[in-house]
Amino acid sequence: MDPETQPKRPRRQSGADNRKQKIESLALQISQGNYLFEETQRSFQRERNLVRVAQEQLEQFKRDLKNKQQRMREKQMQYIKESNQINKCKIELNQLLCIDDLKSKVQKQKNNDAVQKKHDKRGGKKIDLSNLDKLPLEIALYIGEFLTCDVRIQYLEAAYKPLPILNKLNITVKRHFFTLALMNKKYFSHLSKEKIKESDRKIHFAGCNTINDEIYSLIHHAKQENPRGAYLLLRAMCIIFKKGKKYYSNWHTFHAIRTRLIVEGN
Repeated sequence: MDPETQPKRPRRQSGADNRKQKIESLALQISQGNYLFEETQRSFQRERNLVRVAQEQLEQFKRDLKNKQQRMREKQMQYIKESNQINKCKIELNQLLCIDDLKSKVQKQKNNDAVQKKHDKRGGKKIDLSNLDKLPLEIALYIGEFLTCDVRIQYLEAAYKPLPILNKLNITVKRHFFTLALMNKKYFSHLSKEKIKESDRKIHFAGCNTINDEIYSLIHHAKQENPRGAYLLLRAMCIIFKKGKKYYSNWHTFHAIRTRLIVEGN
């Protein structure tokens, strides 16, 4: 074979070439490592910046929350002060209302006493009706037709004492009786609609003592202004409520009250 046409064998690399390649490979690895390190460092720096921003936001949130809590405490203290002031004003108002109510009751009692004295002077000596019970019933009823309502009222109060009986009634029964009575014009025709509404409101929502005062005042004025209505009302009370008997707030009591008030008011 011709030496010129024979394929050439690859020439062996020398030791210097190998070292050069290794150095280049190491340099490339170092460069890549440096790049990765720098990239990791930049990423770490970004994360650290995000953490710092989050911490600052958290601190700002804590400060805002603390300020809001402080403002809420201040508002709460202000609300407590205002509530105490309002309660104090309510107490003072209630005291003034109680004083005014007491003055009104005293003045009403004075007016009632004055009217009663005037009525007693005008009516003269009261008729003694103690002997009327001794007569036969037919004769007593016949005589009663000629008596005035004032005299009949005197007789009812002397013989049956309806007001003391009324004072011992159950408060619910008492309210029911006078609520129905106020609805009938014959008993309180002398009162205006506003006065009837006011009395009905007192009887519905007031306590026992106030209810008794209002009832006595209504009856007392009815005796002066509407004697027939007062007589019919007292007669209904005498028929419905008996001395010494207890009356409970049930259907039978309410039905008896309603029926008798309708009968007497017609």
